[in-house]
Amino acid sequence: MSELKNFSDQAVVIKRHNFGEADRIVTLFTLKHGKLVAVAKGVRKSTSRKAPHIEPFSYSSLYFATTRGMPIITQAETINSFDHIRNNLQTTRLAFHAIEVIDKIFVEQQAQPEAFHQLLKLLTLLDQSNLITQTDQELALTQFHKDLLSDLGFGMPRHQDAKSLLDYIEHIIDRRLTASKHLS
Repeated sequence: MSELKNFSDQAVVIKRHNFGEADRIVTLFTLKHGKLVAVAKGVRKSTSRKAPHIEPFSYSSLYFATTRGMPIITQAETINSFDHIRNNLQTTRLAFHAIEVIDKIFVEQQAQPEAFHQLLKLLTLLDQSNLITQTDQELALTQFHKDLLSDLGFGMPRHQDAKSLLDYIEHIIDRRLTASKHLS
């Protein structure tokens, strides 16, 4: 019998997809463990108490149990659900773009606390979409790109406008970003 190891971490939900009858595979960006893929058992059941805590953009405190496979989310508690992000289509697009960049640029289990805090800062700002202009939101996303590239040691492209930064990130990850084609 394998020994269980329990741990907890704060996480932003990057993406999720259905698995089996009632489970989901969830990709998370965590404070202590970096990008992490985990199983959320039974969350598709109508009686699941974990389901609302593992929706995209949610910032949650999670508890995990690990065996030989993927970690299993055993408990979840939302810290901030960033509900206002979902109220505006453009804000939602910007948030999806940010979490896609995180998903594509990081490999699993490499802690990047600075990037984690930068993502939280951006999501917090986007959550105030009713208080700030779309231009300010786009400027915040551009600053997020700059900070992320700088902190990860990739340097900067010659021009640091939004399009040049986006092209540079796509060059680094060697693929097009799906959410970027919807940005203005």
